Amino acid sequence: NIKTKIDKMQYAFMLREIENHEELSLLRDVLKKDIDVANLCLIGKFKAQNIDIKQEDFIAGGNLTQNRLFHLANMGMNEFLKEVANIFKITQPKDVLEMEIALKKIIAHARIKTFYRSPLSLGAIIIFPFFQEETIHNIRKIAVGKEFGVEKERIKEVLVL
Repeated sequence: NIKTKIDKMQYAFMLREIENHEELSLLRDVLKKDIDVANLCLIGKFKAQNIDIKQEDFIAGGNLTQNRLFHLANMGMNEFLKEVANIFKITQPKDVLEMEIALKKIIAHARIKTFYRSPLSLGAIIIFPFFQEETIHNIRKIAVGKEFGVEKERIKEVLVL
């Protein structure tokens, strides 16, 4: 998957760039959590499509180890969703879409907290593209929802604000 390969390169670059900057430790923590979310969403999508996931499909650098991710990938869907809920302290999602929305909202909140702690720092400059990326994803969700006649309330549910 080309998106996964691009994500891997993007996260590796960002981790490498902030690695030796102690003042960016908050950003590093958010980035590691973001990598975990990306990996869990990847597992969820692969599971939903009955695609086998290999260890090399995972993005390195998150808090969850490659072995832990592989273990999660080999669980049944319900068990996987329950475990994700335990990891992130959320209500168990009923499906992959609900899981992805909940996790993306957690990350968006963490990014905002990091940004507002030091809005004039290098971290704020680095995190800004993440905000833009999420805005683009929201615009796409609105456009697709409108195109397929989805109700406004349902569209609002999937937006990450």
